Amino acid sequence: MWNMPNYTSVDEVATFLWCKLESNSLEIISFNILTPPYRDGRVKAWVHFPTPASAKAACQLLHLRKPMCTGRTHIFAYHMQSLSYSIPNDKYTQMQEDIANFHERLRREVQGSTFTITFSSKSVIVWLSTIDGKDLKYLKAKFEQLCGGEVVKHKGERLTLFGNLGLRDIVKAVGQKRSFILGSSISPFMHFEFPSLSQTLDFWKRELVAVQRIQRKQHPCLQRDIASCPVCLGEVDCLVILSQCKHSYCRACLISYLQAAIDNKFFPLTCFGDENDCTSPLPISLTYQVLSASEFDSLAEAALEAYIHERPDEFHYCPSPDCMQVYRPAPSGNTLQCPSCLLHICPQCHVEQHDGIDCPDHDGGDHLFNEWIKTHNVKNCPSCKVPIERAEGCNHVTCIHCRTHICWVCMQTFPGGDGIYNHMRAEHGGIGNAFDDDGL
Repeated sequence: MWNMPNYTSVDEVATFLWCKLESNSLEIISFNILTPPYRDGRVKAWVHFPTPASAKAACQLLHLRKPMCTGRTHIFAYHMQSLSYSIPNDKYTQMQEDIANFHERLRREVQGSTFTITFSSKSVIVWLSTIDGKDLKYLKAKFEQLCGGEVVKHKGERLTLFGNLGLRDIVKAVGQKRSFILGSSISPFMHFEFPSLSQTLDFWKRELVAVQRIQRKQHPCLQRDIASCPVCLGEVDCLVILSQCKHSYCRACLISYLQAAIDNKFFPLTCFGDENDCTSPLPISLTYQVLSASEFDSLAEAALEAYIHERPDEFHYCPSPDCMQVYRPAPSGNTLQCPSCLLHICPQCHVEQHDGIDCPDHDGGDHLFNEWIKTHNVKNCPSCKVPIERAEGCNHVTCIHCRTHICWVCMQTFPGGDGIYNHMRAEHGGIGNAFDDDGL
């Protein structure tokens, strides 16, 4: 239609199209016609099918057809790919201006996209739809960035800003000029509706100036008694006591131990008091107290990576080159979709989905890996058979997968590492590094 429809009834057109689809054995879940006003003079309807293949078949059946029911005007049928986000009403109020700006940019920059908002008593549902999957991936990244707000960092703490861009700039300028630490006394401003501050800038400035330096509450394990540290074997400086086993560490030694775990991904983290016989876990609350915010985040990420690495049959990484999303396999006959980059993944061979084509015959790159092994110092762990590359250091090697202590020369194992250095000196004339020349 243009100004007036050249057919008698939208409902009659919808009925005809519904019957046309069903007569071609296409199951329909729902058929919803949007209410006026109609953008660009076109009536729009959303038709939901049980599978993507059914939606594609419907598009092929209807696209650019000119049936009698529409007065011989074209039907445009597109297979839309969609994402939905449920946003609590209070957060939507904070983000309302940001979402309006996003919607306006979307209309200008992404052709064929649809932005729909529905309201309920507790939340707001935002639908993002595009014809091109690459566009949907782009919109997903931008919208999730918008939902996260603009983060202002100051001395390790973070303030999340939403709303009016001018007020954000004012808040950021104040933060740059004032020396303050954000803590519990300023928590009401986290995720605050900044447009309401338009007339309270002076109050905001005074509030920032009034914030005092906030010290973290000390963990009950942080004390100042005298004890022996199992790391440096010396007198403890700034004592840290583990709550379960009561072993004592220098604060700096414990931090070094945790920082080393980030690089080595050696988990779970346990106490090594009583000459490494203690297996008590390190409390998460204690690691949070002694590490900075960024170090604690890195430690948590390293622990997750180690957990995934130890379970190769349970977890896989997305095959998209720049995506680090982890997923679990699905039963045969299903199609996986990465929630981060939206790539469709074959559940059998774990590469990009290949509809209508058998999984490729390949060895997973084993022949390339075997070629690489021949030119590098690689041996299999005698316990778990995981390949290990010894790049540097002495001949005492610890498998990060099963934690077996190994003599690299003869591949003999030593539970807990006991006696390995005496073995290397007696059997191999040294421990295998630069110190051997000095007879150590």
